[in-house]
Amino acid sequence: MRKLTILLAAVLTVLLLASCQSKASPKLLVPTDSNLIANVQVSKLLADVDWAQLYSAIPSAPGEKPPSLSDALDQLFQETGIDVRFFTEATLFARIPDEYVGAALVGSFDEAKFIQNLEEKTGEKVTRETFEGHTLYFEPEQGGGLTFVGKDLMVAGTAQALKDAMSVADGKKSSISGDIKTAYDDLGTPLAKVVFAIPDQLRQQMLKEMGGGSSGMPLDLSPLAGVSTLAVSLDKSSQDLTLLVKGRYDTADAAQKAQSVLEGTRMLLGGLIPVPEISAFLNKVKIRQILKPTLIIHGEYDGIIPVKEAEELYQNSGATDKRILIVPEAGHNDIMMLAPELYFDAIKELVGSYG
Repeated sequence: MRKLTILLAAVLTVLLLASCQSKASPKLLVPTDSNLIANVQVSKLLADVDWAQLYSAIPSAPGEKPPSLSDALDQLFQETGIDVRFFTEATLFARIPDEYVGAALVGSFDEAKFIQNLEEKTGEKVTRETFEGHTLYFEPEQGGGLTFVGKDLMVAGTAQALKDAMSVADGKKSSISGDIKTAYDDLGTPLAKVVFAIPDQLRQQMLKEMGGGSSGMPLDLSPLAGVSTLAVSLDKSSQDLTLLVKGRYDTADAAQKAQSVLEGTRMLLGGLIPVPEISAFLNKVKIRQILKPTLIIHGEYDGIIPVKEAEELYQNSGATDKRILIVPEAGHNDIMMLAPELYFDAIKELVGSYG
């Protein structure tokens, strides 16, 4: 039996996986007592072929996930009646650690058809409740629901979060403001961003659990409890992926200690990153931007970098004049020893074409 609350799970999936702009302002529906706000430019992300390739590159056991991003979206639609390809933008808000979470989704919605399709896919009838002039749709005995604000904005969430968002829309409650809004606005409009004003209760818990290496990490992470607000954004230019992390700290001393921990963590993770599949994805993105004549030389039996990756780089190359040489019998480091003539002749031919 499929649940209406799958809707919220679907929104969260889109945001974790992690556009054109609507006239609607989902940020303005975020209640003032939320301590987390996130945004993803859904249509821009889904239209980028690189993200589809990244999804496919993520390793998984057979049958653990659909083989492609398109297949995953099709499966989500078949199970829930929700096609996120109709969304252009999604804004998530929450009050952690409470069971209080919501999402405002910008798109193009036919309310009657959407609800009808949802009921058909889930096999359950929703209940309708009128709240301050808005029709809210809930699943019986569940805490989640949704509503519509015009034809281009849908809001989903737990019952109280949903009602609070409607009160904000009607001007009866205040929208989010202060430091968290400032930090959110300062991030601009990347593909995805999240700002979390960490509550004192959670920071105290972090202090207890992460101090002295008790977290299982070979670092004392307790200085991170001095971070009062954490802001993260992910964006992609023509050539680069950019992950930006900003923090607001209780004191200058807390900032210095936290920066030391983050630097130590970066060095620790340096041996683990990049994951081979992610590295291959980034290489494809970069080679598309190289328009100058390109020659790729690779060993047929390379045991470190499979020959398939060289062939994929060749296919993804943005150069008009692109060439590939697969050296028979060669491995990763012995191409020049096994086939020096092939190696240098290929280079001479490329250079000679422009001499």
